[in-house]
Amino acid sequence: MSMIDAKTARGISDSASYGVEEILRNVDAAVKSRAKSGIAHAECTFSKENVSKDEITKAIAEIEALSYSVHLKDEQNGFYKLALSW
Repeated sequence: MSMIDAKTARGISDSASYGVEEILRNVDAAVKSRAKSGIAHAECTFSKENVSKDEITKAIAEIEALSYSVHLKDEQNGFYKLALSW
């Protein structure tokens, strides 16, 4: 296996932008993984560097429309933390 170098990793990080669709993909993956383990809750954390307040708000609305309980648990320290249950 060949790992990328730090300069390339920084470039990827600097240009990363999540958006609502990427938030939803990450939440979906977390929910599926936890549900398959018999767990009915999950937490997902997103960096404020890559996700805007508007994007997280829109994603929460879409998740709630699917009948999940969603709580924006933490907005401090540069992160948004979503707590979901079903």
